[in-house]
Amino acid sequence: MGLRGIIGYVFHEYPFYFNYDKKELIDFACRKIIPEIKSFADLGGVWRINGAYTFYTLKTYTIPSAFLVDTNFNSTVIEKSKEVKNLKLVEGGFGESAVLETIGNVDAVLLFDVLLHQVQPDWNEVLKMYSTRTKCFLIFNQQFTHSEKTIRLMDLGMDEYFSHVKMNRSDPVYQDLILHFNEIHPTFNKPWKDIHYYWQWGITNNDLISTMNDFGFEMKYHKNCGQFSNFPSFENHAFIFLKK
Repeated sequence: MGLRGIIGYVFHEYPFYFNYDKKELIDFACRKIIPEIKSFADLGGVWRINGAYTFYTLKTYTIPSAFLVDTNFNSTVIEKSKEVKNLKLVEGGFGESAVLETIGNVDAVLLFDVLLHQVQPDWNEVLKMYSTRTKCFLIFNQQFTHSEKTIRLMDLGMDEYFSHVKMNRSDPVYQDLILHFNEIHPTFNKPWKDIHYYWQWGITNNDLISTMNDFGFEMKYHKNCGQFSNFPSFENHAFIFLKK
């Protein structure tokens, strides 16, 4: 976490898992890239962090409109959102057409720790969906360093999967995946192997940058934030992409 994170947590300024590389990413975008920002959407920003990056951004910058999108909202987020009149909570998957219509067009889209989880629609399809609705992407993702090309981790087989994704395969969450791999999930109406609870992709920097370029966006910021946890095949990387 580092000293800043410990201080912020002790004094109840930020949640325990608040990441200062993401804060730096937000600050750089709002001060240097799109200082005229009037709206943003934080996609999948609840798990573990309770919308902290949304609340930080709205507290720090004068932004009239914001959306926090996730499939579940806990009581902490719901109660805190009542204090912020320019924030709308949108429940659903951010690849769903109804969610896209609710958000409409925004100046910036935040995708923190979520791209590698997206299947049906896939990570690049999600980017395409929002590329016509925003002029700036802030992306923080666990990037794959083990190959030159992006891979679907689920296609590797479970042994190789867990060689890259250092989770405990005996954990009930992963036992469910192994036992019900191709079965349809009762909540998400797609195979267990495709739901966003699990690591789905090993996305390379070259493929992400190339994909964004194809959609008409230029990289304006990039920072390698170091290895992710004890996963030797993944590094945390921060990006800002601006529409050309």
